[in-house]
Amino acid sequence: MIVLSHESALEYYRLAASVDSGTYRELGEIADRWPRRDRLDSSGCSALACLGALGSLERPLHLLLPDKNRVRSPEVAFHRWSARLPSDPFWRVSDDVWVSSPSFTLLQLCSNVFRRDRRTGTSAEAMDDRRRLNRSPYSQLAGTIRLTLVAMELMGTYRLAPIRGNTSFGTETLLSANELHGFVDAHEGHQGIQMLRRVTSHAMPNSYSPMETALALGLTLQRRYGGFQLPQPHLNELLELTGTGGRTVSYRPDLYWPERHLVVEYDSDLFHSADTKRSKLAEDDERSNALTAMGRHVMHVTKEQMLDFRKYQVLASQVTRALGRKPAATDREACRQQSKLHHLLLHPY
Repeated sequence: MIVLSHESALEYYRLAASVDSGTYRELGEIADRWPRRDRLDSSGCSALACLGALGSLERPLHLLLPDKNRVRSPEVAFHRWSARLPSDPFWRVSDDVWVSSPSFTLLQLCSNVFRRDRRTGTSAEAMDDRRRLNRSPYSQLAGTIRLTLVAMELMGTYRLAPIRGNTSFGTETLLSANELHGFVDAHEGHQGIQMLRRVTSHAMPNSYSPMETALALGLTLQRRYGGFQLPQPHLNELLELTGTGGRTVSYRPDLYWPERHLVVEYDSDLFHSADTKRSKLAEDDERSNALTAMGRHVMHVTKEQMLDFRKYQVLASQVTRALGRKPAATDREACRQQSKLHHLLLHPY
């Protein structure tokens, strides 16, 4: 039995989305046998060469073991998990290959960050220390942001490209917000759970693209992270409005703040490649006109605004005011934090 974990589990979900979304099959009964399974021996390792489904995964391959016995191999990174397993920990790939569930994969990745913090003498709580964030943006800050991006990817309908290929859109949502919150609440005390709880508080479900994710996080993360600390919007939530003549019109705004009737749409042909540019623009205009006529304030965000830091700052101030808030004063240090976060959101790896 082979159980994919950590980075390899995440890579599998991305690769499977680019090939066949039906590859995901959830089966939990293997957890009952986990503590009594035989150790993975050299014959088990040699079986990797026969598993065509794993041929495209980057090496080293990350595998989970129930005890400390490991087989040394440059092709494989073994991870010991001797603690009680979470509920529904594995999904089945084939008879001999299993993958850690999305929530368990997130916990494993958070656990890795926790261990690195312990080795460097940094507690998990130090993630909230402004001085540490300023001093080491690509350790504490980057770890939190990258994990939050992964969480929103698994909770969304896109998968980033594996080593080769393009980002997949319109994919299956692998993890709901309720499932992730329930997982965190049910597994208090596990290593990495505090980091996962922090990630869960930042992540928003149902993002349709990486740029939507970056925009939503940049606007809502706390100022100490370099965000603008706005309320979290609803992403791509079904919005049914009554138009002229009593006709019901349905839309899914990219970002929506219902309490202020504010809609923010990210305009990009890249993430809506199914439409031609002309029909896409016409569709957007029609939708904006309908939303405006029904009392919604619609703002459009371009790719240029997202990529240019100064324009991104102006955009954030505009959204802040549209939400009835006063933009916070930005000194040199705050601007530096915003720049760090902006870069991390667009270039996390």
